[in-house]
Amino acid sequence: MNNPIEKVKREIPSVDEIINATWRKLNFKKEFVWKKFGEAIVKFDEEATKEFKEHEKRALRKLAEIWINSHQKQIREKLKIAIERESQEEFINKLSEIFWEFGLLVQRLEKDLGNMRKARGGKTFEKVIVKLLNFIGVKCEMPKGKIKEKLKRIDIVIPSEELAIKKPD
Repeated sequence: MNNPIEKVKREIPSVDEIINATWRKLNFKKEFVWKKFGEAIVKFDEEATKEFKEHEKRALRKLAEIWINSHQKQIREKLKIAIERESQEEFINKLSEIFWEFGLLVQRLEKDLGNMRKARGGKTFEKVIVKLLNFIGVKCEMPKGKIKEKLKRIDIVIPSEELAIKKPD
């Protein structure tokens, strides 16, 4: 099995793809964003989180399918033996062995997804702020490269990187 965790993680869309899908779904009006900027951010975050979790759920299902397909023979054998012996305890023991093995795989996926959530959280927030500000006509940018290094901890500049460097006040 060629690392099923990496395979299913690749099916989760990028931050930008989730932001764009969320943007299309919410279909904000400029007046709403202008008057209720904070509420727009909260709605966007809730919807983007829902979108991400839906993709996580699909990834988990895909992981189950991959694992079951690759372990089909062993699963059938264990369950056949347990059913033939007609012992409920034996059946539960064999089934527990199967679930335990899959559970370890799910645990590793969840750890990776948790790390992905953390990494995406900050980036998503910054990108959403920029998207909403630009949407209502407030020019802004996220500094990149050498300018980002010069500005240190500044994540968003209004109106531009160039002006932030020339006139930091």
